[in-house]
Amino acid sequence: MISPSALVGPPGSVGAAASGAPSLRSTILLVDDDEMVGGLIAVLLRRAGLVVACVRNGSLGLDYFNAHRTQIGVVLTDLRLPDMSGAELGRKIRLSDETAPILLCSGAVPPDDWQELLGGRGPALFLAKPFSPGQVLREVRKLLDLANAKSVG
Repeated sequence: MISPSALVGPPGSVGAAASGAPSLRSTILLVDDDEMVGGLIAVLLRRAGLVVACVRNGSLGLDYFNAHRTQIGVVLTDLRLPDMSGAELGRKIRLSDETAPILLCSGAVPPDDWQELLGGRGPALFLAKPFSPGQVLREVRKLLDLANAKSVG
């Protein structure tokens, strides 16, 4: 579990773009109904130099994605949300951008076919809770790099 004490360090010290320039698709859309967990993840990502947009349910996440899709580099969502599952959110996002990078997080064991639940297209990773700050940053960076390679290429 991420604890507030694990979030110490200078801003931009971990996970910032190698060149220091902003990424083409640099916003992380964080969808989590748990205010404490979502808040801690947001602080961690912001301290790593990333822009984070936080919403508390899948409907708001979908609305935000559709309004800002050209800036969204990674959708980081909890698997269990109050109005729809994170997998359902991912499927709906992939209807408008089939290669949107999605990072699903959950304390529950994912079904074997979790990637297929997202529509089976585009980069996706699963991160099991509890996770360390380093794990979150590594997985987000992997997906963000893929999103920006797709934008450039």
